[in-house]
Amino acid sequence: MKLGVKEMKKAYKQVKIEQIEDLQDQLEDMMEDANEIQEVLDRSYDTPELDEDNLEAELDALGDELLADEDSSYLDEAASAPAIPEGVPTDTKNKDGMKGHLLGIFPRVELLGLEGG
Repeated sequence: MKLGVKEMKKAYKQVKIEQIEDLQDQLEDMMEDANEIQEVLDRSYDTPELDEDNLEAELDALGDELLADEDSSYLDEAASAPAIPEGVPTDTKNKDGMKGHLLGIFPRVELLGLEGG
């Protein structure tokens, strides 16, 4: 037991009360800052309380209005869109009358004499 008391006294000699007090002060300051931040985040900006039942009723009313609206003219443009082309594009001639590739923009390789064979 004497050995335990001796070791405890030795350990307490290494403890610096000032450092512990400084650490406690720093922790207290940090907690105060955190509480201030939390208070700022909790502020109310006078937004009204929202009643979920009222919101649901309003949403249902909007849905009923959309269902009652028989005007589907916004779909006419999509329905009259041109058909998707089928098959492989054929060679076309560009404005100079030359056969071209990729809509007549780039000449084909054989026209440049670069074809192999």
